[in-house]
Amino acid sequence: MPTAEQLAREHIDHLLTAAGWAVQNVVAADIHATRGVALRLSRLEAQLSDAERARVRSSTGGVELKDLSRAIVPALNPAADRSPQEAEDALRQAVRPLAKPQLRRLLLSLKAQKELVIDIVTQDRLLGAEYSEAARERAQALRQVVLARTFAPPGSTCAGQSEHVLTLT
Repeated sequence: MPTAEQLAREHIDHLLTAAGWAVQNVVAADIHATRGVALRLSRLEAQLSDAERARVRSSTGGVELKDLSRAIVPALNPAADRSPQEAEDALRQAVRPLAKPQLRRLLLSLKAQKELVIDIVTQDRLLGAEYSEAARERAQALRQVVLARTFAPPGSTCAGQSEHVLTLT
């Protein structure tokens, strides 16, 4: 029978996978998926407020999200002068903070807050379509400016709005 921690981890991993994250065992990390994680982390970092960055630092034991992302990239570098075992160890070390369920929950929550969701399923509903005198006045003023600029002789000036003077050439 799975423990509550195991059930929670499975649920969180499922949510992360649905959100586009590659959830993996640190020991058997897929390098190609990890590259995508580094990219997502750096993109998320750019969207965070100072308070959200502080929450991430708290969950990682003081490591910034950008530093976590930057640690993954060199660990993936196949040109580095090291043995395959050293490369694997570097990658494990780089993604180790992501093994914490608390951090994964926080990252999922922050990612969901920052995403723009476009709903193509729910049908839109018109809430109102009433007459607006202010909109009519703005449209009339714009029309007058466009007409004055279009039909004014070259080199003449015309008043578009009371505080602006347009010079036509």
